[in-house]
Amino acid sequence: MIRTPLLAVLCAGLVAAAVPAYGQAGMSRERDMHEWEVKAEKMRQHLQPTMRKHGVDMWIIMSRENHPDPALALFGANGITGWYGHRNAYIFYDPGAGRPLESVVFGTHLSGFLETFYDSIVNYGEAGLAPLLGPYVRQKDPKKIAINQSRTISMADGLTASLKEYLIDAIGTTYASRLVSSEPMLIDYVSHRTAAELEIAKEASWRTYNILRRAFSSEVITPGKTTLMDVYWWIKDEWMTQDLEFNFPASFGIQRQGLAGGLDDPDDPVIMPGDLLHVDFGVKLNGYCGGRGGSQHMCAMDHHFLGTNGITGGGLPIGTGAALALQCRGEDDIVVCFFGDGASNQGTFHESLNMASLWRLPVLYVCENNGYGMSNPTARSTAS
Repeated sequence: MIRTPLLAVLCAGLVAAAVPAYGQAGMSRERDMHEWEVKAEKMRQHLQPTMRKHGVDMWIIMSRENHPDPALALFGANGITGWYGHRNAYIFYDPGAGRPLESVVFGTHLSGFLETFYDSIVNYGEAGLAPLLGPYVRQKDPKKIAINQSRTISMADGLTASLKEYLIDAIGTTYASRLVSSEPMLIDYVSHRTAAELEIAKEASWRTYNILRRAFSSEVITPGKTTLMDVYWWIKDEWMTQDLEFNFPASFGIQRQGLAGGLDDPDDPVIMPGDLLHVDFGVKLNGYCGGRGGSQHMCAMDHHFLGTNGITGGGLPIGTGAALALQCRGEDDIVVCFFGDGASNQGTFHESLNMASLWRLPVLYVCENNGYGMSNPTARSTAS
């Protein structure tokens, strides 16, 4: 996800810039086919090397109707037509010895368009998936089989408990003992962006930016009349007009002078002159996203606010550097630096506090400890 700072002081008139070619409304065919070409080319070039890097011989993605595995979006999903089927298995196998990656899908309601990604498409009947899946795995005899189960990364956690039980029954206990989480491999694969992917992400970011430029201008906002949710519904209408997908729906807040805290979406306040709006919003284009971050990327230098940070612990060295600047200038001010307990495991935490103590810098570090770093409890991440 691309997230860049966005602050808007209201009543500024802004003009939307031109939008690049792909993703125009009414171009669904061109957009979808381009998405598939980009993803298929990445799969052919990078999936096998990534599997080998992580020592994975076979990757099995199990999916079913009404509960598709999110990782399938990388490999054709349900096809341009068709559906996810009763129980489907999407399999990637590395035969080694310089031979190319093999890919096969066993399932029902399989679209012929999946040939873009898979060497073999096999539909099963009343006998079910197990008579195809079990023999295939035993024939290939993989030493390490990746499955999508993860405690921390939702994209690598698409395998349900019942589908895992079905998989183990199909392949047997010998191969069940060879199952590993796909998490590190999947993160590695997704993190590598091809040039074509970056171009799409760049366009998605520009489209998001241009929607927000108009949303925060006098085209949409009349101070003293327009409410926060009026802006939300305008953005949603524009998103639908441009035939886009939400990567995440827009969420808004207002910071108002003299008001402790902020005003959020449910309050639906009327926007007043001088209000500061922040927004978190992004769209998907060709399966990729671009967004504009809100409260994680706010800054107001004229108020001595050096900015929030989307990187865990990212504010610690910034605050320490600011304190060093104050000391060098001989000023009497101090820096107050806030961080969460999850940041205390970052190297920047230890380095910053050590430097501040060594050089006697004018900085106060405030740890907001709620016992969790995101969803990870302190007891699992920090030794006592």
